[in-house]
Formats: sequence, C-alpha cells, structure tokens
Amino acid sequence: MLNLGQILDGKYEIIKVLGQGGMGTVYLCKNSRLGNLWAVKEVNSHWKSQVDFLAEPNILKNLSHIGIVRIIDIFYEDDNLYIVEDYIEGKTLKEYVDANGPLSSELVEDISLQLCSILNYLHSLNPPIIYRDLKPSNIMLTPYNKVVLIDFGIARIYKEGQEGDTMILGSKGYMAPEQLVNIQSNAQTDIYSLGTTMFFMLTGKSISQPTELMFEGNYSEHTAKSLVKVIQKASAIDPESRYSDVKLMMSELNAIISDREYNKTMLMNSHEFYDETTKTVLVENKKHGMKIKLIIISVLACIVALVIFLALIMNNKASDKKCSESPVAPKAAEKTEPKVQASKEVVENDNIVNGILDINNPVILSSSDNNVKGKGKDKNKHKDKNKVKNVQFVLNPAAAISNSKLSISLTSIEIMDSGVIAILSIQNIADAALKLDISKTYLVNGKNTPTKVYNPNSNSLMSIPKSSSKQELKLYFKDFHFEGNHYTLKTVLSSDVNKDINLDVDIEGLSKDD
Repeated sequence: MLNLGQILDGKYEIIKVLGQGGMGTVYLCKNSRLGNLWAVKEVNSHWKSQVDFLAEPNILKNLSHIGIVRIIDIFYEDDNLYIVEDYIEGKTLKEYVDANGPLSSELVEDISLQLCSILNYLHSLNPPIIYRDLKPSNIMLTPYNKVVLIDFGIARIYKEGQEGDTMILGSKGYMAPEQLVNIQSNAQTDIYSLGTTMFFMLTGKSISQPTELMFEGNYSEHTAKSLVKVIQKASAIDPESRYSDVKLMMSELNAIISDREYNKTMLMNSHEFYDETTKTVLVENKKHGMKIKLIIISVLACIVALVIFLALIMNNKASDKKCSESPVAPKAAEKTEPKVQASKEVVENDNIVNGILDINNPVILSSSDNNVKGKGKDKNKHKDKNKVKNVQFVLNPAAAISNSKLSISLTSIEIMDSGVIAILSIQNIADAALKLDISKTYLVNGKNTPTKVYNPNSNSLMSIPKSSSKQELKLYFKDFHFEGNHYTLKTVLSSDVNKDINLDVDIEGLSKDD
C-alpha cells in the first residue's frame, strides 16, 4: 500500500485510501498543480497474466452517462497501472445502508430506476457491455441520492455465440448462479445482481443462498408486495424466468410508483375513511346542515326575485319615458354573431432565473501564495493569476431553468489556470429518455466568444436518467477566457424534441477597470 503524501506521476498527492479490493487499492488524490480531487485506482502488477490491464479504461473511454464514472488519465508506475477517475462525493450504497439501516420502498424504487437506466445504457450499446459486478460497494450514492457506478474492473463486452467467460469473476451473494458454472455473462446476469442489490437495500442483508429472495418472510411487512415481486422475478434462479430486458423491469417499477402516487391522491381526496360511529354522526350533521342551507337558499332566492321584479318595473318606466320624448321610432338592434373565443393550446412556461456571481466572494481551493487563506480575502485575487491557482464561485442565486418535468441549474463555477469547470444540477422527473448533447455545449463570455466543452469521448450524447433526485454534472471548458460581466452556458437537451438551454450569469463586484 502506498503512503499518504506520496506523489504519483509527479502530480497526484495521496490524501487517503477510499477502498480496497482483490485487484488493488483506490486512493483519494489531489492534483498538486490544479488543486482538484480525483480517485486514483491502482491495479497490482501480479494481475497482468490473468486480467487485461487496459480493459477498464478501454471500456470507460467510450462511455457517456451521468451515472457512470469518467476516466481522466492512465499511467504506469513501479509496474502497476493507475487509472485516474472522477472523485464522487458521497458514500457507497453498502456504507450508507450499514450506517442508516434498510431503506424505504420509495428510495429503493428511485435508486433501482437509476441503476436500470445505467444498465439499459450499457446493454443497448453495440456490442453490449455487461457490468458483471453490480453490488452495493460498487455503487456510489451522493448527498442528492444520485447513483454512480464506480468500478468497471471486470466489465466485459458481450460476444455473441461465446459459451462462457474467460474466467469466473463476481462477488458472492450478488453473482448469478449460472456464472458459477462459467456460462457467459449477459444482460440477465446483471439483472440478477440488481435484484439481489434491491434485496440488500430493503433488508440490510446480503444473501447466502439464492432461494432467500423467494420467501416473503425475509422481507419487512411494510414492503410493498408489488416491489417484492419485481425483486423475485429479477433474481429468479432460472434465467428464463427473469426479465429478458432491463426495460421491462423499469416499466414495472414505474407502474408501482404511478400506482402509489394515484393512491395517495385518492386518499387525500376521499372523505370515507372513518369508522361507522363517526360516519353516522357526520351523516346526521350533514342532514341538519342541509336543512339550514335550504332555508338560507330560499330566503336568498326571494330577495333576488324581489330585486329583479323592482328592476324590471323601473326599466319599463324609463323606456316609456324615452319613447314619449322621441318622435322617431328606435332602430331595430343590429343582429350580431356571438363571438367565439379561440381555443388556446396549453403550453407549460419555463421558470427562468439569472445567476449571480459575486467576484468579491471566492472560495480559495488552492494557491501558490502562503499568505492567501480562507474565504473572501483579497478582493482582487481574480486579477493575479500567478497567485491564485484554483478558486470556486458559488452562484447566488443559481442560474436555472425549470418546470414540472425538468430542473437544470448552474450552481457554481470553478476557475483554474487551464480553464473552467461549470457544475450543473439536473433533476429529470418526467422523461426517461433525456440526453444532454455534449457536442452542442458551450460557455460564452461577455464578448460573445464561445468555448466548447472539453469531451475526450467519442460519444457526444450523455444520458440523464429519470429520477426524483438531483444529479450533479461537471463540464470542463479548456482555455476559457473570462471577459466582460455576463456569461451564458448554452446546451441542448435531446428527447422527442430538442430543447435549447441557456443559463445566464451576471458578474457582480467588477470595477470599471475589470
């Protein structure tokens, strides 16, 4: 194991150990040049003869999904391979459940849908990618309940016609039974692992035998029966009894959520959930109330009738007087066609908020000047790039566009020597097929100069799964130059129709010379 403070590749300083596995150790590292944090995965050299060292980076470099960790860099040192990936803030699903106990059915459904979205993305590629090691310790859960898969160490490309895997790999309690006899991993083996992971979320226990998932007595009495059936079907011992496609599983989970929301609505609107005694009393009170209402209505009707009668008499007298004063008969009223109000198509309007960046309130992430400490010191630090290496500005308010189906906001901007990182918060409530078009994502400065987002991957569409939780996305704009006092992040969301997103940011605190 490497020592804390040790420097890898001349720039990655080891801060702490994030986790350990059979193939190596994952470290939290700080880039000493930029000051940002990364997860660096070490693959021990003695695995060379058994595992393709570059299988994981070769798979990850072509993937683009908000729920899949990105690979940033790879390098060799002391004959070991090191893979630099996004550092995901949060806890593994195993750590979270161990600390907080079993999760509610609602949270299990939400997390499971996010995992379904990731698996559906992998399985829909050509050729498909099989994850093979879905388990709670490989799933990161952020503070916003966003799910990210963090370890693709034994993921593989599915090969049509191949009978078995090269070697048996997986984790006890989450590996499908057929993998033990070296049948080739496929979409249904991933679905099995998802079923056992859902069981862990609901019970806090890993299974020792596949049959454990089939007995309803192993589930809490508060767990919805429909959710138990989904788990049992996903983790059936016979692959032919499982879901043939993760989309079918997603459909049933969405149906459970829809039914629950419908039942909640019915419960809120219903007045029939009380015992017989209370019901009798309410009925009698209702009858008494109706009598009073009828009396009041009758009195009001009489008053209205009297007012109308008096009004008619007064109107007739006025008409007679007008006729006696005028020798010319009044013209017949012109016949007019009734106006028909044109129907309007109901279109939901977006709620748009301009973001504010206060240049006098930076969060110093790293600096080469030892005298620079804390937050908000030295209001002109943004001018001296030789001192400040990395600062972050939290927008207040965030630049946002939202409606009942979608919320996307630019929450903060991190400025480095090499460019800018824009941090987005996205909540996709209604559209399970939403994608962000990386090839059409720009940051435009005050002089209307656009800088395209840096994208080392060949895939330009990043999937954003449907989830009630907020999902964080970091966009890197290399060599972006801050000029002017207004900036706009432009991107396109792709679904049935494309939606242009413009997030505007105004800079406060600039002097006339800035």
